[in-house]
Amino acid sequence: MEEALRQGVDLIGGLDPAGLENDAVKHLDIVFGLAERYGVGVDIHLHDRGSLGEWQYRLIIERTRALGLRGKVTVSHGFALSDAAPAVRAELLEGLAEAGIAIASIAPPGRAMPLKELAAAGVAMTLGNDGVRDLWSPYGTGCMLDRALLQAQQTGPLDEDIELALHAATYGGARVTGLADYGLAVGDVADLVVVDARNAAEAVCVRPVRSLVLKAGRVVAREGFLV
Repeated sequence: MEEALRQGVDLIGGLDPAGLENDAVKHLDIVFGLAERYGVGVDIHLHDRGSLGEWQYRLIIERTRALGLRGKVTVSHGFALSDAAPAVRAELLEGLAEAGIAIASIAPPGRAMPLKELAAAGVAMTLGNDGVRDLWSPYGTGCMLDRALLQAQQTGPLDEDIELALHAATYGGARVTGLADYGLAVGDVADLVVVDARNAAEAVCVRPVRSLVLKAGRVVAREGFLV
């Protein structure tokens, strides 16, 4: 891992420090120590649930604070947060917000992140695709509107709930990954998708054919077909 960082890798990862490695403290000490030494960001894939996952959240929060890595750490999946009792979840959300730790999720059925609570606490969240049509996730299409729908179905039925899920799949992703000039303002990078829908909530619920897709200002698809 250190050799990869020497060669220019700008993000270091970790995976289930307790459940897989059986030594959460040592695992996180190594990962965060390298991140501090080389000035890179951290992504921890955390699948452990229950009190084991909650404990690892606390270890991640502690190290992020101690090493001054605010805004450079993401917990991916992090199922323990969706399972936690209300008081424990509130404690973890406060710690995540204070440490500037983001959450990345694929919104799996029954284990979606508590998006409204995350937003209220000020914790950045992004939606993304893990596997796409493989053994991890055979139902994936790579479509971010599909991913927003999966989250919205578990967040709530109101338009604002659906729009919050779409925000996580778009602006939330840009915030967590540090994309600059993202959005629909003059001067922003011209990467965009156009669909025929009356509003954002309908776009998520219906997921229409993409009328137009631009990449860096260049039309790359029309009406669902590459050009």
